[in-house]
Amino acid sequence: MSNPATILFISNSSHGDGAEVCLFRLMANLDRERYRPVLVMPGAGRMVAAASTLGITVYNLPVDWWIRADPNFRMSRLDLESSVAGITDVIERERPSIVHTNTSVVLAGAIAARRSGVPHVWHLHEMLKGHTELRSVLSLDDVYRIIGGLSDRVVTVAQALANECTAIDRSQITTIHNGVPPNASTREQANQLRRELGIASDAIVVTAVGALIPAKGYDDLIDAAAIARRNGVAQTYLIVGRGEESVLSGLREHAVRAGVDDLVHFLGFRSDVPAVLAASSIHAHPSHGEALPTAV
Repeated sequence: MSNPATILFISNSSHGDGAEVCLFRLMANLDRERYRPVLVMPGAGRMVAAASTLGITVYNLPVDWWIRADPNFRMSRLDLESSVAGITDVIERERPSIVHTNTSVVLAGAIAARRSGVPHVWHLHEMLKGHTELRSVLSLDDVYRIIGGLSDRVVTVAQALANECTAIDRSQITTIHNGVPPNASTREQANQLRRELGIASDAIVVTAVGALIPAKGYDDLIDAAAIARRNGVAQTYLIVGRGEESVLSGLREHAVRAGVDDLVHFLGFRSDVPAVLAASSIHAHPSHGEALPTAV
């Protein structure tokens, strides 16, 4: 196709956490003869460089969150108008056929699409009901009414998430499960990674993958490690994921108090998660609530 349709993707972050990884895989696998991806995201995280290597046009713009991990947040502090104006300018320049908002936490792309008369798809990754961090000053029903009202289609990554969206017309909702590439890591690569990490070849390794936030349940995993040690099982625990330094420090201190700081290792962000999993004996997912985590 000589004139591929442009899709404008709006990302809440450029760090490369789960939702951004899913978005990147979606863009990377588009048929470029039919579709041309353009990306708006805040900050200069690793996803900007990754998108650029694929030849994706990237606009670095502030994208304010209307659902936040801040109990003191007020909508009056939301700099929504400047975010909408910036995205509207991109729409006027790029002339997309569709605007695609990734995750529920950013609102500006949906408003800019509505103002510009461009169809909008909202791709939801997180279950907001009972979420221990992400909160809105609005009720959950009001949040979903706004999402549905500003979208032509709503995509959820799991049926459980679709069931949560009771305020959205069911005819608008499509469930598309997250997918991951096949793990091509070999046993030798897994053994090499163990050697690099100083882990014995016969050690039992428990790995957990995800951002360092309370909702991921790493405190529970550390407590479980302590219980296992008291029962004579001293396994190695690898926690893979980035987070605020204060959260990381708190988890390290918890491991010390629990008496397992010699067993629990924090690897930070890694681009070779499949290889880390291949080097593991057990994958643990202590999260308090998920829609469809790609780590699993």
